[in-house]
Amino acid sequence: DNVRVYQDGEDFILYADELTYNEKTNEALATGNLRVETRDSTLTGKLIRANFDKKVIVVLGNVVMKSH
Repeated sequence: DNVRVYQDGEDFILYADELTYNEKTNEALATGNLRVETRDSTLTGKLIRANFDKKVIVVLGNVVMKSH
């Protein structure tokens, strides 16, 4: 519960109820009360896959993006 992920020097914070992190691949899979906040927008969905090496976040299922 209440997972918060951020990477120094990056402009996002990922929030989730549950997160599984794979240290070897530097990837995370997050579920439950998901959102990704950036300076410009907020993304929500049912599943988030993040690759921190590639700096890619994929949001799946009922995706909503709100611009600030």
